[in-house]
Parts: sequence; structure tokens; C-alpha cells
Amino acid sequence: MITENYKEYITHRKTHGQPFIYECKVLGCGRIFDYESSFYNHIQTHEPRPQCEDCGTFLVNRNALRKHKRLCQTKSHERSYECLYPGCAVIAKSYKEYVTHRKTHGQPFIYECKVAGCGRTFDYKSSFRSHKQTHESNPQCECLANSFTV
Repeated sequence: MITENYKEYITHRKTHGQPFIYECKVLGCGRIFDYESSFYNHIQTHEPRPQCEDCGTFLVNRNALRKHKRLCQTKSHERSYECLYPGCAVIAKSYKEYVTHRKTHGQPFIYECKVAGCGRTFDYKSSFRSHKQTHESNPQCECLANSFTV
């Protein structure tokens, strides 16, 4: 039987009373699943990860994006995005606005550390974030004669 859509196909398969086998038809994959939900979650791994337009976060799938958006939109009024381009003082109200502004600089974006005496620059936000942690003070334990960093 040829069906018009996937939902109709599932309804038809249930009439046979056989266990379902869900096979991924993506070229080179071929993974098999017993449950439709597992199959659906797997299929999404072949698609680009959805990104929140408000904050730029990448989510695992569309369901996670939908849940994230509800939370993100309620907090978006509390957030601001500061342009880290050297000499720029723009503060955007949303990630989308920030990305649009960033393009006005017309060259690869540079993240600059604003800690006094540092000034290191980074091409990637993740590298910049890791670097910022080096400036955070480490807790000291002074319970022994010699203090040490935890």
C-alpha cells in the first residue's frame, strides 16, 4: 500500500499488528529503532541544530528550542549584548540586533579582553570566554601554614 503521508503509513502499519521497525534512510546511516520517538530524535541529528534568534544558543532539537524560547523571551528584557569590537560602545537589546550590528564592522570580529593590563584579542567567543576565566580570582585556603589555590 502506498500512503499519502507518514501519519497515514503509521495508521496502516498498526492494522498488521507487527512490531514497528524504524529505519533511517539517510545515505550512509541505516540505523534501526524500535520506537517512533527514538527514530524521530535520531532523524533530527541529521539536520542542522536550531538556534535561538534571541540569544544565539544552539539547541538539540526543535522541541528543546520551543521550550528554550519561552524561557528566553521572558528574560530577554533583562539581557543586553555589549559589542566587544575595539573602540565600539554599542549595547544591543537582543542577540539578533547584536549580530546585525556586528556586521557593520566589515571585518572578522575580534573579542578584546578589557581587563586592565591584558588587552588580548580572540577570534572566537568560546576562546574569549575561556580566557576571561583566567582573570577570575581563585579561592585561597589559609587553614595551613602555607596557603594554596583550590
